[in-house]
Amino acid sequence: DLIAVAAGTLRLNAKGAIEGELQMTVAGIEKIVPALGIDRMLEEGVPQATLDRLAPGVKTGDVSNLLGALDKAIPGFGKALRENAVGRVRLVYANFDDGMIAPKQSPWLWQNELGVSWPAKDEFEVGCTYEHSGYILTWLAAFFGPATKVSAFATCLIPDKGIAVDTMAPDFMVGCIEYPGGVVARVTCGIVAPTDKSLTIIGDDGILSVANVRSEVCPIYVRSIPESRARQALERRVNNWRTLLRIPGHETEWHIWRKYPMARRPVAHLVSPNKPVDFCRGPAEMVDAIKHKRRCRLSPELGGHISELIERLQYPERFVGQFEVASAFEPIEPLPCWQ
Repeated sequence: DLIAVAAGTLRLNAKGAIEGELQMTVAGIEKIVPALGIDRMLEEGVPQATLDRLAPGVKTGDVSNLLGALDKAIPGFGKALRENAVGRVRLVYANFDDGMIAPKQSPWLWQNELGVSWPAKDEFEVGCTYEHSGYILTWLAAFFGPATKVSAFATCLIPDKGIAVDTMAPDFMVGCIEYPGGVVARVTCGIVAPTDKSLTIIGDDGILSVANVRSEVCPIYVRSIPESRARQALERRVNNWRTLLRIPGHETEWHIWRKYPMARRPVAHLVSPNKPVDFCRGPAEMVDAIKHKRRCRLSPELGGHISELIERLQYPERFVGQFEVASAFEPIEPLPCWQ
């Protein structure tokens, strides 16, 4: 019932650590996830004997003392949707374009603060959709539940990225995902178009927008449809002056956006000012679920569902004529600050 095929490269570096990435294709994951018993382990807690085997030196008390942190992730957007800030949601535009990084930027020469090189070969072989789309797909899953249908197009626009690879994955993908209630999300991933990591949600009564889904302190903006007469008059006057003065960008209409109040003050341990992300929030959510013996919001079923969506988006030719999504998951419990 379960078939998994993996392709990629794994190697040992000079320090004896494993490097590389594997791209895995899985069929039938929705049948095997319940048999793994991961949910039961999270609900009942991890026995000390298991920790001794998997993580020597770690005590169950240490796990219980860690604080869950998922309640700090994307609280404002979820709060806005639950408060019906834009009415019934109809359409979502979700983008994760990282700019044309190769070949001219020579990303294989990039290094982080520790001197570790960016794995360009692995990134190009695995593909930007596998690498990046999960960031936005998990947001959509939290907001709208399991996807029901997917249609997509993916291709490689720049076959020669300046470095030898075994296989070149698609570097551009655009897909449409249907969610319950008639919500449709257009998702785009690529490393060709200018950088754009924005998320826009259009409802009957307004629009919600965040400029960067990879910034956990990025403000959320909202505007109404239609705006008040006073705001419309002001927008017309400003746009007329922009046109008369030939201000660069005047061809695009200017609108008044209001900053939506955060559900709570952002508190995070971020990687750096240039990468305002806390990569420990997922593990912290799992630890908090173990501590309180509750179902983890980041369930195995959610992981299987996101994996299926990613494969359908990057390799639509594998699902010709098959638009219905096979996997699903239980609705994600809203974060306390959403309620």
